[in-house]
Amino acid sequence: MSKDEEFEIIGSNKRLITSLRSSGYKNPTYAIAELVDNSVDAKSCHIEIMCKDIRIHSTGRDNLDEIAILDDGRGMNEDELRRSLKFGDGKDAESNDLGKFGIGLPNASISQCQRVEIYSWTKSVDEALYTYIDVTMIPDEMKVVPKPERKKLPDEWKNASKYMSQKSGTLVIWSKIDNCPYKTSKTLLTHSTNLIARIYRKFIHAQPNNKPDLVIRTASFTTSNGEVSIKEKDDAIKPNDPLYLMVPSRAPPPWDKEPMFEEYGDKWEQTFPIKYREEKHDVTVRYSIVKKDTREGDSPGNQPYGKDAQTNAGISILRAGRELDLDTNIVKEHDVRDRWWGIEVEFPPALDTFFGVSYIKQSASNFSDTLKNYDKIMNNNEKDEHQTKKELEENGETEQKAMIDLIREIRKNRDSMRASIDAPRKGTRSKTRLGSGGEDEVAKNRDKTKPTTTASGKQNPEEERIASAKKILEENGYNITYAQQIAEESIKAGQKFVWIPTKLSGDQFFDVLAHHESGQIYIKLNTQHAAYKNLVDIVEDIPKNLDSNDAITRLNRIHQGLRLLIASWGQYEDETIEDDEKKKLQNFRISWGIILDEFLKQNSK
Repeated sequence: MSKDEEFEIIGSNKRLITSLRSSGYKNPTYAIAELVDNSVDAKSCHIEIMCKDIRIHSTGRDNLDEIAILDDGRGMNEDELRRSLKFGDGKDAESNDLGKFGIGLPNASISQCQRVEIYSWTKSVDEALYTYIDVTMIPDEMKVVPKPERKKLPDEWKNASKYMSQKSGTLVIWSKIDNCPYKTSKTLLTHSTNLIARIYRKFIHAQPNNKPDLVIRTASFTTSNGEVSIKEKDDAIKPNDPLYLMVPSRAPPPWDKEPMFEEYGDKWEQTFPIKYREEKHDVTVRYSIVKKDTREGDSPGNQPYGKDAQTNAGISILRAGRELDLDTNIVKEHDVRDRWWGIEVEFPPALDTFFGVSYIKQSASNFSDTLKNYDKIMNNNEKDEHQTKKELEENGETEQKAMIDLIREIRKNRDSMRASIDAPRKGTRSKTRLGSGGEDEVAKNRDKTKPTTTASGKQNPEEERIASAKKILEENGYNITYAQQIAEESIKAGQKFVWIPTKLSGDQFFDVLAHHESGQIYIKLNTQHAAYKNLVDIVEDIPKNLDSNDAITRLNRIHQGLRLLIASWGQYEDETIEDDEKKKLQNFRISWGIILDEFLKQNSK
């Protein structure tokens, strides 16, 4: 093999080049991220993502002309520079570097443009080496990566830069851009900056009183007579943290300077040892939940920070600190609670195959597929969970079992956080939108003449009652902080009823726990039941600026829901054939009707 053949770009098949240009990057940002990965691996302290616009005289508008990624990393020598544009020249499979697949730079580049140029220097910017590839020349005119030559960096990029290193660094320029969907630098940077800030948040996060390990800057410019005019810039991108724990951050005020969420419980960070190919590797899962004061006020979900939280809803999957994907498989589109919790799963590159990481590093397909199809995999309708996992282990599917165990724990904590999120909004009010109640006043009058399960508990010392209530709430998925808060507020306010929106097994709409130690009744509403969605959800969190059409729609749904509620009972009695059972139901209906009448009279005062 000749020296030049070592640097053959990819072979002589034009169709293969066409296929590689359509390699499946979700958007240009993920292609740019491939180059940022290389800069991170080169131990860069500063990375600049810059765009050059060119004026189109026929329209008078500035269009995107070139994109460049500049870093101050260690740079590349002649062989390294030449190999960087060769497909499939990856590093050792055990490498912990972000970019180890060996096709990131050329593959990502040609997915957006036809020509890629690289300048790199290891001692002085004045001694930079230069090479390039141009897909329009492959394979007829260009079969190998050209041998690097000494070449001066273009002045326009040097002038646009803020962190140009004189000692070492690399500049990658994309030109002849033809596959980028964005026609202006402003649009590209608008769509890219927030995502870059989330993907690399671990690297750009500034610890208190310290500088971040990495600064990423974005900018765009135009040139005129050799002068550079900066248009769009963000000199130091702040982290976009879906856990909303990092500060400072890109979150809307006031949560850009203080955390909007808090760590969830005592075990907010969990470590799972995964045995893979005879070696153990740790997977770390972290949980966060919205602070109580974040959701105070009218319609927090419609506030800028609420809308920001919606864009970050999901499970953030991190590979060596770099985000691959924000998985939304367990996010329900119409469940507002799902924007108010955060989960991140972080694993080392050694578990790439276990998680199903593709060479374009945009997802962890094994994790996401198992998460999406968890109920189907567990065969919940036919076998219990223990039996399913036992069969997997007996069949040698230890890796699948490990993935299932991991996802089961994540789902359990997600459900617990959902319940906690509901708690302060719906479980702590003596007068709620569920019906302002009056339920405590009516019960107080009845308790004077009727024996009840909870009567003795009201005589217990307040501290004991609060401790008992807190224990019940924790057992029903509330974290320690919310459980303590709700227990104190409800006991001190003399509430007999505490509402707990939660997920119940089976098809029951609600469950009742009359607890004698706390002297309270805990009513658990099944948030998965159709009755909850049609009778509770539509009257919760009603915005002050509700328009008449929406109000009429809600009233009609409530009216229809009440008719169906009563009709379902009529159907239940009709399907009860045995006379004795039918008589019991009729007596129950009459007895409940008497108490219902007394309770609802409170609502008509």
